[in-house]
Amino acid sequence: MTLVLAGYYGISIEEAEELKKDKSREDDVFPVIKPVVQKMASIVKGFLTDHEVDRVYVVGGASCFKDFESTFEKELRITTVKTNDSLLVTPLGIAWNAQPQSL
Repeated sequence: MTLVLAGYYGISIEEAEELKKDKSREDDVFPVIKPVVQKMASIVKGFLTDHEVDRVYVVGGASCFKDFESTFEKELRITTVKTNDSLLVTPLGIAWNAQPQSL
């Protein structure tokens, strides 16, 4: 997403990353990155082939866009849910699965 925004607006990666996170610019940003979200959903759809799935949960920073889950759901044709704490899930999962290192 960041690369697409940098290319579209002709700005640096750092500027594009900040633009992506700016909630006040979401209506300008999402149409530009929507094809990336559609591609992400397409990849997930490929992994779900031959599996009976009635619901998909999306997490992470990208899912913070208000139209993210509806875009995913349209591509997947599977109910798509954004969690309440989508930014917390990844670090929580990492912490949960971390094994203490033996000395």
